[in-house]
Amino acid sequence: MSTNAFGRLTRVTDLFVEGAELVLADDDGTGTPVVVWIKKLNSFEDSESRRDAMAARAIRILDLKNEDNADRVNVLDQIDRQGDDWLREQIVEGGAEEDYLKAVDDVESDADWATRLEDLRRVQAMMADHLDAPDDPRWRELADQNLAYLEALQTALKTRSDERAEEVGKYTRDELIEKFLELWMERQSSSDWIQAKQVTEVYYALRDCQATKAEDGHWDHRTCNHGRRLLEERSMVRELPQEMLEKVVGKIRELTLTEREAGNSDAPMTSSGSSEPQSAQEV
Repeated sequence: MSTNAFGRLTRVTDLFVEGAELVLADDDGTGTPVVVWIKKLNSFEDSESRRDAMAARAIRILDLKNEDNADRVNVLDQIDRQGDDWLREQIVEGGAEEDYLKAVDDVESDADWATRLEDLRRVQAMMADHLDAPDDPRWRELADQNLAYLEALQTALKTRSDERAEEVGKYTRDELIEKFLELWMERQSSSDWIQAKQVTEVYYALRDCQATKAEDGHWDHRTCNHGRRLLEERSMVRELPQEMLEKVVGKIRELTLTEREAGNSDAPMTSSGSSEPQSAQEV
């Protein structure tokens, strides 16, 4: 089996992993490692984490809409010192992620590209099982097709960006301020979204583990009950040491394989941004 094929197989089989041990310390003072089990979140738990994240963001945005909010007062004061052109630039940049996603849809909804992309992905998957030489002419053909896709994507992205710039160019001063504040609030609330999501993820994922390490280096989980949560309430997550939280969240990310990553592991390369919409820069 080629290296590429094995890599794809590993990514797909990762979908069926139920969890993994996480060593927090090599020694608890008695010569025993401190180990916990990180459960891979199921669809319900992932949905709950996203619901909590959206609720946290909504609460933060409501707070930022309060005219007496100190952050809002401060940003309005600074906006007063900025010209319209600066506001337009920030608004256009703040819509870059949305424009990118729309550009992807524009290209992939094109009848010609839809067929070409499907063929390209299938050929990539098939060839990876039989070819290891990057200088094979068929690989070069795939690279050329992939480059054509990226060029089409950049063209579509420029069109979307130009359209946004044209639209924003018609905004009045009041409309510019309103749109900028909307993007600013999204940016300010993004950290609340992330933190709330992680709290719920850690609450569900952190499980008891009594595993012992065998001589061959593998962990023996025969005496474990990974169904028992270590945290009784979500609020307890915030009481955990920061270093421990970072390790747990990191392991959760390792166990997370999105449906798009699993299904399109051979898709043409793109440079997509984060799943959260970008917002205007802080003033």
